[in-house]
Parts: sequence; structure tokens; C-alpha cells
Amino acid sequence: MEIQLTQDFREGGFAKVILSRQDGRAIKVFKRLNEYPPQRSRSAFLAEVDAYKILKTHANLQKHTPIFHGVVEISKITDCTGLEVSHQFMLDCCYVLSLCQGEDTKLKSPLSVEDYLLQFVAQLKAVGIAHTDDCSVFNRKNKDDFVLIDFATHDAADAFDMKSSLATTPKERFRTSL
Repeated sequence: MEIQLTQDFREGGFAKVILSRQDGRAIKVFKRLNEYPPQRSRSAFLAEVDAYKILKTHANLQKHTPIFHGVVEISKITDCTGLEVSHQFMLDCCYVLSLCQGEDTKLKSPLSVEDYLLQFVAQLKAVGIAHTDDCSVFNRKNKDDFVLIDFATHDAADAFDMKSSLATTPKERFRTSL
């Protein structure tokens, strides 16, 4: 699969999400971060994919999350001018979701979190989807049709950082992060 970055995308700390409105899908591709080893982004990717695998067995929870269309491998990424930017991404860390409609807000906004959203997060945690700190919500005010995004089985970045920080020398830190 080849991707051209257009003006229609969202960007987070670990990934870019390319919005493909014509086919109703969102393609999330993880970035190669210069300040961290690639395994840190890969760990975050795997924790998110594992969460979607868990959801496949819980239809009642899956109703409030995007449809997971699976992992895809990217062969090339170009920017809107046609310049290849593949080196900025981890081409084997990409998945496709159904496109969410409307505006999203952070789950933990300055306002209080609605009870039905707190209950839903508790249900996610009960089945092993423990990392919800980065979640955003579409259709937040509609308790029947809200959609939650950006969750994972665990905070893989923090876990990776903790494992790396236990190494006592720079050489050991590097070895731990491979």
C-alpha cells in the first residue's frame, strides 16, 4: 500500500492518521521518532493492535469504538508535493480503522467526564484495555452513539521507558531498547 499525505490528517505523539473520506477509513501510521529507538513506537503500535484484537470478542464494547480493519504494511509514503517521506515512518506499524464522524474531544477534558463514559472505560479495563489516558471521544454527548479512540492494552511508551531506565550505563540502555 502506498500513501500520499494530504492536508486531511491528524497527528499525535506517535502517529499520523490519514483520513480517507472517500472510502470511510482512517489509516494510522506510526512515526519514526528521532529522540527514541524504534522499539518504543513499535511497542505503542502493538499495544493498540492488541486492544483491537480484544475488542473483536466483545461486541458490546466494539459498538463504541471504530471498526478495526487490520494491520497493513506500507511500501511508500509521499507528502502532498510527491516527495518521498517514508524514512519518517515505521512502514510495518500501520493499521486501518473506520473513519469517525464529527468532532472529537479528549476524554479527560477540563470538564467532568460523563458517567456513561466512565462506565465504558471501566468495562475496557475489565477486559484488559488498561491504557485510556490518551483517549478522545466522538459524539461525546450521545450516550448511545459515542466512539472512543486512542486506547491500548497498556501504556507501552512508559513501560518501555521504565525498562530502559533500569539499565545502569548508556550501553546497557541502548541494548535494552533494541
